Amino acid sequence: MDTKTMNDGEVRKSSGVAELVIGGLVMLVASGVFVCAFQSAANDGPYSASAWLFALTLSFVGVFLWSCGMRKQRLVAEAEQEKTDAETVAKQAIERARKK
Repeated sequence: MDTKTMNDGEVRKSSGVAELVIGGLVMLVASGVFVCAFQSAANDGPYSASAWLFALTLSFVGVFLWSCGMRKQRLVAEAEQEKTDAETVAKQAIERARKK
């Protein structure tokens, strides 16, 4: 199944908002872990290094989720625009046919 349409050609109901929100929250958590790692860098080196790596991993996951949500929103918006354009063209064709 394509991410843009389902089998019947309709746009999927999920518009990517959940991915955007979850990605943003994961990035916020990663920022918090970065702050904790930075504050503990002088006292605990191994913990600080592992916290930096964990925060970096969380950042990558958050950015990936956020970008997937943005992509879904763009695809839904494009599909809606195509639908609107098709309806406009159909209305214009009907009007031209009625005038003849």
